[in-house]
Amino acid sequence: MRNEEVIERYPTVISHRGAGKDAPENTLAAFRLGASQGFTMFECDAKLSQDDILFLLHDSTLERTTNGQGEAKKLTWNALSQLDAGSWHSPEYAGETVPRLGALVDYIVANQYRLNIEIKPNPGEAYETGKAVATLLQDLILSRLDSCLDLLFDEPLEELFDRLYDDLVENPTTSCVKRQFLLSSFEPDALKGAKEIAPTLPRALLLDEDQTDIEKVIAQLQALECQGVVAYYPLVTEAFMRRCREIDCFVMVYTVNDPNEAKRLLDLGVTSVITDNMSFADLF
Repeated sequence: MRNEEVIERYPTVISHRGAGKDAPENTLAAFRLGASQGFTMFECDAKLSQDDILFLLHDSTLERTTNGQGEAKKLTWNALSQLDAGSWHSPEYAGETVPRLGALVDYIVANQYRLNIEIKPNPGEAYETGKAVATLLQDLILSRLDSCLDLLFDEPLEELFDRLYDDLVENPTTSCVKRQFLLSSFEPDALKGAKEIAPTLPRALLLDEDQTDIEKVIAQLQALECQGVVAYYPLVTEAFMRRCREIDCFVMVYTVNDPNEAKRLLDLGVTSVITDNMSFADLF
């Protein structure tokens, strides 16, 4: 994947967890608000329930952003779906629920937005969570192909299916599912799991503030066959950008709320800035 293709694909600014701090994070209300502010790409956090349903939540525990208690992984989807995920933010959002990842994906596809899904696994579940997220998206791609199979082509059905699938994932149009999603994670095993299921879906390694050794980062990106990196923004220097360009790897940064800092990073060649600042949709 060439950098110029990626730059065309991803917008300059990405709304963090839906609408930054202006709505309860990782709720459908937040993504609707972010869209109303002019954002066309969003970031979310996905993990598995006790019964293996993908849902949106940043923390491993429930207290900060819901009225639940304890570890999220110990609850079934039925229990999670009954939690209030809005009142902690403000009375306006009382009763807002924890959404399934699938519900957000449906919203993104229906409106031709884009989504960076951070695979945020429960402890010990990185590989299986990566596989689950990739499976959800791959199934969406395959369901779109199913709608084509009633058309008349002078070739065996199996060959037709393979050809259409290859064309869809290798030569995406602006509304293609593959073009709409990016899978990212701090956990290498999550990215490995995603790659096993859907190797053509774009993947990016997330970097925290401690990952300061550029050459180790480059080696890890190459080993994981990632197309991009999502870095803690103070890590990004001219040297960092140069090395990423040398391996044809795009760079996104998080979480940048100061317009001057965002401009500095974009001038360095960063593809996208993840932000809580809703004014960025108009500024960049």
